[in-house]
Amino acid sequence: MAAKRPGRRTGAVTRRCGRGLMTVDDNLSALNSSAAAWGRDPTLVQGAGGNVSIKLDDVMWIKASGTWLADADMQDILVPVAMPASDVPRVKDGYATALRPSIETSVHAALPHRVVVHVHSVDAIAHAVRSDAEAELSQRLSGLAWAFVRYCKPGPTLAAAVRDAHAATSADIFVLANHGLIVAADDVAQADRLLREVVSRLSIAPRLPLAPQGTPSATSIAGFRAVPDPHVISLAVDPTSLAIATGGPLYPDHVVFLGPAPLVVDRYDEINVALADTRRDRASIRWIIVRGSAVLLAHDALRGSDAILRCLADVAARIPPGAPIAPLCAADVDALIDWDAERYRQAMATRSDRPHGAP
Repeated sequence: MAAKRPGRRTGAVTRRCGRGLMTVDDNLSALNSSAAAWGRDPTLVQGAGGNVSIKLDDVMWIKASGTWLADADMQDILVPVAMPASDVPRVKDGYATALRPSIETSVHAALPHRVVVHVHSVDAIAHAVRSDAEAELSQRLSGLAWAFVRYCKPGPTLAAAVRDAHAATSADIFVLANHGLIVAADDVAQADRLLREVVSRLSIAPRLPLAPQGTPSATSIAGFRAVPDPHVISLAVDPTSLAIATGGPLYPDHVVFLGPAPLVVDRYDEINVALADTRRDRASIRWIIVRGSAVLLAHDALRGSDAILRCLADVAARIPPGAPIAPLCAADVDALIDWDAERYRQAMATRSDRPHGAP
C-alpha cells in the first residue's frame, strides 16, 4: 500500500460497497493497486504515459504529470485537485507537493464518472491511427457504450471533445484518434473489468518480428546506441512497420519522446554524413533507422524512450500491409513540441530517481 499522503482525509466515508463502507484511504489504495498493474503492462502503458483519477467528495485525485503508473503502489503519484477543476488545474490548497497534476486533468474532470482510466493500449492505438478506424471499431465494440473522438491536442481541447462525446452518447468508453483509450466507471473494480473487456475486443495478433540478415558492421556510433529489442529492430526490417515508422508521428508520446521523425539511412557508414548534412537540428534527432539492419537511440534520449520505441513497434506490428494510416499533421506536431506542459513532462523524464531499474 502507498504511504499516507499529507492532507488526506483519513477515515472519511465516501461510498457504500458490497461489504460495508470504503474510506478515502480504501479508495485510493484500490486505485493505486490497479494503476500499478496497468502501468506494468507495456501493452497498456509505456513509461510515464497514461493517467488515472478518482473523484472523492469535492476532490479529484489524479496522477501527477511525469510520474509512472507502474510506481503507484510504491510512491505517491496521485495529487488532489479541488473540483470543479479549471483548465489550468492546481493542487488543492494545504497539500504540500512539488508535483503538478496531469496535463489531462481537465479530461478527467470533464466526465461525471467517479473513476477515469486513460491508457495507451497498443491495440487501441493500432485502430485509432487508421483513417477507417470507426468502421472496425463499430464491429468490435458493438453492444458497448462507446464513442470515437477525433484527434485533439491533449488538455482542455481534448476535454471539450470528450465532454461533448459523452453528452451526445452517454459513453463510458472513448477511443481517442491518434492517442489512446479512456474508460470510465463508478469504482475501480468496474473500471478494470471494462478496460479488460475493451482491450480484449480490440486485440490484434501482431506480426512476428523480423530479424536482419547478417551481422551489422557496427552496433553504435557517437551519441547513439543500438537498441537490442528484436521487436524494435523489426521497425527497420519489416517493410510494413518501416513504412509506418517513417510515415509521420502517430500519437503525442511518439512526438514528445522520439521527436518529429527518425533519421533514416541505408548503411551505418552513412550516419555521420547524414547527421552533418541534415537540415534539422541534430538535437531533434532522437533515433535512427538503418534500413534492414538496426534502430539506434540517442544516448541522451528521455527516460522511457525505449518503452515508447517498443510501443511504436507493437503498434506497427498490429497494422496490416496497405492499411490507411492518418499520422499527426505538422501543425499538431508543432503544437506538442512547443507546449509548456510537455516541456515540464520532458524535464521530469530527465530525472533518474525512479525505482526498480526502469529505463
